[in-house]
Amino acid sequence: MLARRVPGSSGVGAVLSGLLHQVMAQSDHLSPADLDRLSGTVVDLLTAVLAREVETDPSSFVTDPGALLVLRVRLFRRTYGITPARYRRLRDSSGTSPP
Repeated sequence: MLARRVPGSSGVGAVLSGLLHQVMAQSDHLSPADLDRLSGTVVDLLTAVLAREVETDPSSFVTDPGALLVLRVRLFRRTYGITPARYRRLRDSSGTSPP
C-alpha cells in the first residue's frame, strides 16, 4: 500500500504501534470477542495514520478500493496471527463463523 515506511515513533503512529505491541503481548489472555472489539480500534487508528500520510504524499497509496480491502484484511491477519488453522479453531470454538 505504501512505498515507504509509516512513522511509528511519534504521533498517531506511536499510539497505533503501542496498541499493536500490547495486543500481541497479551494475545494469550484475549478472547476472540476481545480481539473483535479491538479490531475496530486498530482500524480507526490505522485510518488516522494513513490519513496523515496521504496528506503528506498521496501518490504512494493504492487507489483501487478492492486492492485496499485486500491489504487491510492481510494486515489484520498478520497483526493477530490469524492463520487458516487458527481461524478454523476460533470458528469451531465459538460455534459461529467470525465475520
